[in-house]
Amino acid sequence: YYENKLKTFKPLIWNDEFSLKYSDIFTGLQLIKKDKNKAKMSKESLGSAAVQEKQTSLKSLDDVFNPDVTGHSEPPRCVLIESEAGGGKTTFLSKEALDAVSQKTELGRRHDIVLLIRLREVREGETIEEMVLDQCVPETTEGIHVQSTRAILQRNESRVLFLLDGYDELRPEARAAGQAIPKLLSGKMYPYSTIVITSRPSAGVQQHTRPDCHVHIMGFSGKHIETYIQRYFSVVGRQQIAKTLAELVKGNEFLTSLIRTPMFLLLVCVLWEEDQEMVSTGTMTGLYSNLLTCLVRKYCKREGVDMPTDGLPAEVADALLQFGKLALDALLRNETLLDLAQVEREDVNWQLLMKLGVVSLEVSASKLHPRKQLNF
Repeated sequence: YYENKLKTFKPLIWNDEFSLKYSDIFTGLQLIKKDKNKAKMSKESLGSAAVQEKQTSLKSLDDVFNPDVTGHSEPPRCVLIESEAGGGKTTFLSKEALDAVSQKTELGRRHDIVLLIRLREVREGETIEEMVLDQCVPETTEGIHVQSTRAILQRNESRVLFLLDGYDELRPEARAAGQAIPKLLSGKMYPYSTIVITSRPSAGVQQHTRPDCHVHIMGFSGKHIETYIQRYFSVVGRQQIAKTLAELVKGNEFLTSLIRTPMFLLLVCVLWEEDQEMVSTGTMTGLYSNLLTCLVRKYCKREGVDMPTDGLPAEVADALLQFGKLALDALLRNETLLDLAQVEREDVNWQLLMKLGVVSLEVSASKLHPRKQLNF
């Protein structure tokens, strides 16, 4: 089921030839250990404990089952994986699901039932069993219902792995005490199962559980950045300029820090293909501006639209301005997805924005209450 759904993805809407396998993606991980040490006696620290964070690089998520790495004798029940928006959390968890069902990882070898649940699809009052039926069971499966799902999970509880994607995207009403996800995290439900949950920092996971392991996604490793660059330019038939970008990245601290985020690495490749001078701006604002100009140029060339010598085509500028207001409001709510119905109510030309490549249409993981959303 997961192999069919998650095998490949196409990050560039205008290039069907450029696809990536989840199995090719690797991002660096860092384990964050919090150790309480008695502070030195002073007026400020008398009777208190100082909490220090120790950071350890992980080769893979398998390392969280290694006592020599974690310092824990027991395997973790709950692993929290954090990164900022666009850091690759969803891609990483999709890869972990694929590797687990193929038993390529320790997670897979320890668990017979792997359940990948996109938390943005979860609604108030929905039970764990209903989430599983909605998101993890093919529509063609017969004879499976809530009661039988509960029986299977209870009977195999210690071999069940919950992969919960995006706690920060879980609706506020579904985070309340007594709701299914908080009860699962706290151990009131399926306490002998294993949970791996992703979130942006400070989203509130720790209100419901104290994770046994806290992992931070560091982004692409240097080696993977080079591999990704080579793969991109091989697909677009410009292998000769891949090496020069890889060399520039190695010597540019600003670019290196930026393209550890997968989406930025892709866009820098697109920009380098279009105009190499536009990459070396030295500022985030300059790079964003050049990226937008590059995407608009590509759109105009594909669609046969005249590109003004100064500024953007009026239709493009209007669509970006209208959508920008909606996107800003969403970001202030800590959201990076917009319901398509809301965008259409505001009469925003979202099809144009998709052709530009500044938004993508998010496919709903829910079969019972599917919705279309724009990712920006």
